[in-house]
Amino acid sequence: MSFLNLVADQLPKREREGLRVVAQSDVVKPFTEKANEELKKQIEKQPFIQKIIESEKDEKLYNKSETEASKVEPAERTSSDEPDLIPSPRQQDEEEKKTREKSSSNKTNRTPHQGMQDQKGTKGKGYWSTKYCFYVPVVCVVLLSFAIGIYVEDIKELLLKPTGNKISSLKVVPDDPRLQPLGDDKLTSVNHMLQTVQDDYEGNKKNVLFLSDEWGTSKGGISSVNRQLALQAKNAGYAVYVTVLDRPSEEDQKDAEENGIKLIIADTIPDIDQNINLNMLNNAHQRYFPSLEKHITNLNVIVGHVPITSKGALGMKQNRFPNSKVFLFTHVIPDETDFHKHGYFNLGKAEEKVENIKRQAEQADVVFSVGPKVYKQFKNTFRSSAVPYEKHKEFIPIPDENFFNLDLKPFSENDAYEILSVGRVSNVANLKGYDIVAAALGGMATKRSMFDDMLRWRIRGISDKDVNESIAFIMNNLEKVNGKLLKLLPMLYGTQKQVSKDIQESRLFLMPSRTEPFGMVGLEAIAAGIPVLVTANSGLAYFLKEHFPKHMHDSMIVSKLGKTDIDIDGDIAIWEDRITDVLFNKYNDTFDLARQVKGKLIEFKYHPKSQIFKNELKKLK
Repeated sequence: MSFLNLVADQLPKREREGLRVVAQSDVVKPFTEKANEELKKQIEKQPFIQKIIESEKDEKLYNKSETEASKVEPAERTSSDEPDLIPSPRQQDEEEKKTREKSSSNKTNRTPHQGMQDQKGTKGKGYWSTKYCFYVPVVCVVLLSFAIGIYVEDIKELLLKPTGNKISSLKVVPDDPRLQPLGDDKLTSVNHMLQTVQDDYEGNKKNVLFLSDEWGTSKGGISSVNRQLALQAKNAGYAVYVTVLDRPSEEDQKDAEENGIKLIIADTIPDIDQNINLNMLNNAHQRYFPSLEKHITNLNVIVGHVPITSKGALGMKQNRFPNSKVFLFTHVIPDETDFHKHGYFNLGKAEEKVENIKRQAEQADVVFSVGPKVYKQFKNTFRSSAVPYEKHKEFIPIPDENFFNLDLKPFSENDAYEILSVGRVSNVANLKGYDIVAAALGGMATKRSMFDDMLRWRIRGISDKDVNESIAFIMNNLEKVNGKLLKLLPMLYGTQKQVSKDIQESRLFLMPSRTEPFGMVGLEAIAAGIPVLVTANSGLAYFLKEHFPKHMHDSMIVSKLGKTDIDIDGDIAIWEDRITDVLFNKYNDTFDLARQVKGKLIEFKYHPKSQIFKNELKKLK
């Protein structure tokens, strides 16, 4: 029986029939043979099987010796040409003597199994053969069950996943090369059958819905985290749906399709002059997605983010999917961040936001805080709420593979000195610390008499509507230090791929926020291997201190920050010194250390706190 037939026995009737057809196909035959070979190797590695193989070798040696012993010379004939029909008494005595000698010789050459017969009576060769016949099937059944348990999910997820009219990938065992796309004429009938099986299989899966305005990552932050969570849910065996408020780009559609993510586009697309944002899902999900129930008949989990889609997630559960679970993610610390926004601080409003988060967390089934700083803050805050301790989890996001795959090379002294920051300026310029870094970079450029084509500050994340306001804020702070030699490069919001290109063209990444709940883009820069400087009062700094050696996190964290708009002179001097140190005094050493930090971060791909969302989903299956 082939490997796929063994797997088919574990599936529902319709899938079983489909897989058995596939098992006979020339398309998958090389892979099923490879699986059978791998299974045979695993069986032969078992200690008990090795003992059986050794015993079989002993049996072969015994049979060989018995055959050779039987090849004795025939008795000498008489001088007569005719043989003796009746042996003489003397000949009979000689024959009996030879028989006794032969018997004694065979007894000496017996195997351990035959020796057991003399010592234990009936427990000879027949006994041990019977014993092996009993255990061998048992061992094989156990090992086959184990192998099926390992491969059945890969068979479901990878074999039953046609893309268009071609099978894009086929993988039976982890080390197999993927099947290259074949001609449509060879795969049309197979794909038709596979699509039928897949539709039935998807219908039996649990479903998870992510409330989002996009599948791409152009807005960073929550979009990047949502992508990671969606891929984890898919890997956990869920059917994954993501709401999209605007028409997705061709690139986003292709990426979603390749990853098995189903995008649900709004039935009513917001007007072009509207500022499309996640708050629309909080206040009007029924308006934009009135036919959501047609896409998902039995929704199991709704994922929202506090405070921008949490209200929408809880509303969907209450009014549309009452049997679903709600998983909420907290990213913000309002009583810290609001202090630095807009140039004023509304104590009553910040406190109201915190109380609202507590109320929503009480209604959720699981609450995840992004990073150690947010987790510790709400671990304390939830003490005065009805949120059980075991319902609150810490989640550490992991950057996309796009950043880990970058292989950066150090710059030479003659290359341009380009510095990168990512994040919007308008309305949050003080919070993000742009005034401090603008003055620090301007002062450094003036002191070193650098031409504007040698020192450039690239800021990614400025919208068309806010570009004039953002540039004016930066330039005002540059004028304070006569920083005319610094060239400013404002750039629009970008996807992860665009940010990764920015990183490749930059010597240094800066995240100078006065406070930051986490700092996902800073973690992405670390994953790329570029030298990074981050504020000490950020969730990213908390993470680095908890999980990285001191010499590593000291090289990235800038410890002092200004508390008010007028108390920044000391901070400007510290940031200027640290930036100068990295760019001019210790660049090569800092670059080498950044590569070491990247290697350390790779270990966190499978850290329990990075996989906790996936593990919580598995508990529901």
